[in-house]
Amino acid sequence: LYTSASNQLSARLSNDGSAQQTIFVSAFVLGATGVWTFIALRYDAAQSGAALTVNFNAGKQSTAHAGGVFGSSSVLRLGASDFTLPTSTDGRLDSWGFWNRALSDAEMADLYNGGAGRTYDTLSPDRLAGLIAWYNLSEASGARRNQHQDNHHASPNGTPSPAVGIASGVAGDEDSV
Repeated sequence: LYTSASNQLSARLSNDGSAQQTIFVSAFVLGATGVWTFIALRYDAAQSGAALTVNFNAGKQSTAHAGGVFGSSSVLRLGASDFTLPTSTDGRLDSWGFWNRALSDAEMADLYNGGAGRTYDTLSPDRLAGLIAWYNLSEASGARRNQHQDNHHASPNGTPSPAVGIASGVAGDEDSV
């Protein structure tokens, strides 16, 4: 997930880790200051399709994507498609979760939580099924801790600083990137 040159929410999926096989460029423009946005990218192997969803179902774009999603130990970038600035998000990131299965619409609605979102400690036991990693992004500095497992901690690129969370108003709820 990243922003396009025109500040539109965009995403890439690949089944081999190098070819950009499926590219979404949504109609949703990121740019409003102080507005919390729920974003989900879901791949469903049984349906051979993917969906990019904004604010649960306020904006949803689906497309075919065959061949699966590449899994590796390569770098995962949140808010950037690569290390170049033109595609890096200039904003705040909060609570990222990764599952090894496609979440149902009901599960995504639960994560959206009426627009308030969720943190790891508010996830129900059934929401933990298939969860690989969850990052609250509430650390003041250094590695961002995987709340779900004691591995796969994230190292920030540059020096993001904590910012006041939009949903909760608690300092340190999000990372500025």
